[in-house]
Amino acid sequence: MSEPATLEERTSAVLATMAQVTRILGREPPTRQTLLAVRRALETLAARLDLFGEEAVPLPRRGSASAARTAVYEEPGGRLSLSLTALDPGTETRPHAHGTWAAIAAIEGKAVNRLYHQGPRGLELLDVVVLGPGHGLALMPEDIHAVSVPGPGPARLLQLYGLALGRAPRRDEIR
Repeated sequence: MSEPATLEERTSAVLATMAQVTRILGREPPTRQTLLAVRRALETLAARLDLFGEEAVPLPRRGSASAARTAVYEEPGGRLSLSLTALDPGTETRPHAHGTWAAIAAIEGKAVNRLYHQGPRGLELLDVVVLGPGHGLALMPEDIHAVSVPGPGPARLLQLYGLALGRAPRRDEIR
């Protein structure tokens, strides 16, 4: 494994990626096509273990089946928000929609995303996407997913949102 990057190197790489994302998004609302390009930019950033691997950015653990998150970047006004998240083995989320678009890229470990559609009889499973190093996922604001981490180790993810967490109308009560 290479030496961990300096804070200056990490900041420079993050700012370059956020500038690229801003150019991709332009001024129009994102489409699945533009989010695919955003996801690819995020996958490229996440591939840099020297920037975001455990040695570069250790995150505190809170015990079994938990998550630790640290803010990496937030645009003034909260339009774009990038965070590094570590999910311990056994972590499972309920189906939810973020209320804003999201692009997620795996750095290390494995995170299983179950994608759903709200049908007339409740949630219908559409797809299962396994995120491992080099793989990502893009979600529109209305997309519903649930995440689980089967292990054996934690999953480390970069998560980019169209609005800062806490500003988007996230929906957790989906059944």
